[in-house]
Amino acid sequence: MLKHRPSPVLVLVAAACTLLGIMLSDLVAKPDRKDVPQQAEIKRKEIFKNIALETEGEVRRIRVNAEVCLRQGMLEQLLTRKRTKEHEAILAADIDAKHLHTALLLTGAEPGKTVQFRPKLVAPTGTRVKIFLEYKTKDGKEVRTKPKATKFYDFLVLVNTPASGWQLMAISFKSTQLKKATTLNTILLGVKMPSFALLFKASPVAEKRGTNTFFGWRIDQAGYVTEDVYIEASKIYDSLVGKKVEVTVENDEPTKSDDAF
Repeated sequence: MLKHRPSPVLVLVAAACTLLGIMLSDLVAKPDRKDVPQQAEIKRKEIFKNIALETEGEVRRIRVNAEVCLRQGMLEQLLTRKRTKEHEAILAADIDAKHLHTALLLTGAEPGKTVQFRPKLVAPTGTRVKIFLEYKTKDGKEVRTKPKATKFYDFLVLVNTPASGWQLMAISFKSTQLKKATTLNTILLGVKMPSFALLFKASPVAEKRGTNTFFGWRIDQAGYVTEDVYIEASKIYDSLVGKKVEVTVENDEPTKSDDAF
């Protein structure tokens, strides 16, 4: 039945000139184990231009053939349609968006909705799709990986200060605060909405390493922002996308109040 089917998989096949061959299998069989089930036959059929449906037993995948369009520069997205936003994406695919949507429906994926604010905040809905990237190295080795950046140590945030209200600031989690960055990255990775929809509470805490005592951060999730704050944060995000942001440090002293961001 459909409800028991594994999550659909979208595979982006990147190439400079030629396309890659068969995708690496999800199941790696160990030759010295007789009880390991055999791999199902992989079948593939092109259903639209540069879009193929691949089946392996109960697993269904959509393969999208793409080309590398940017090797250095400002990055906003992994994949774009050809002749659109190649200046800010790594890959470009000559496909029709409605064809990709139809292909995902064939895997059993169900359409959803974007984040809703009224009458209450509701997270986006729809089937989660696993995305993988395949490419060949210079020596011809085929590589399959998850195309995601999950480690960030510098954040531009809106901080709600008692004196001035919401202010745009930069927070850096480096040196002694790397674990705090890992915690924050983990939270952001697990949500299905823009990061600026979330509200966090940052509190200064005394920490000790060896004989040295210093102030660090304690980060706690504090719910979600209001619709007005979300709209304002969205505008700031749109204004900064694709731009280089330089931050000048004016004061390195820790705050004495608990600020939400």
